[in-house]
Amino acid sequence: MDIRITASQAIKQVAVEDSPFDLPSASFFVVTPSGELITLGTHDDLYTGLQVLRDNIDAFLALVPRNTLDDARMIGVVSCGWAAPLADSDQMPPSQNPSRRRCRIAAVVDTQLHFAAAVQFESEPDDIVIDDSVSDFGICRELRMTMEALVAHRFEAAINLLGASQDLEL
Repeated sequence: MDIRITASQAIKQVAVEDSPFDLPSASFFVVTPSGELITLGTHDDLYTGLQVLRDNIDAFLALVPRNTLDDARMIGVVSCGWAAPLADSDQMPPSQNPSRRRCRIAAVVDTQLHFAAAVQFESEPDDIVIDDSVSDFGICRELRMTMEALVAHRFEAAINLLGASQDLEL
């Protein structure tokens, strides 16, 4: 499963509404081994939503179909916002930059922490830009931290299962 293709598909499939560049909330999803995108939920704030997911993995496990998070090959988010040239990003937030452009983004990370994002600009909605450069800030960092939490949860569950099986008398 190619992470770049998944990001491109997600931008077209998740949370498409009448105003695709002014979504009321970020939509979070997982990608199953078969490539199916399953929505986990939404949150008004992308970064807070990822933190809520990290802090409540067990609660999300109870809300989604059995093994959805445990079997997830990728997790991602679709949201809208402003983009501005990187050279200007240190000086002011993109939303205040005079060179800003309205965009929709689908970002995904896989279990090996590979990252890709598909960006669609309101001014050029037929063109989708794919970016797979990994960074230590923003959505890339937050998604990678969320996947790390999910992988750690899986590891902990496996250790607990192994410990429980060793406690059994045969």
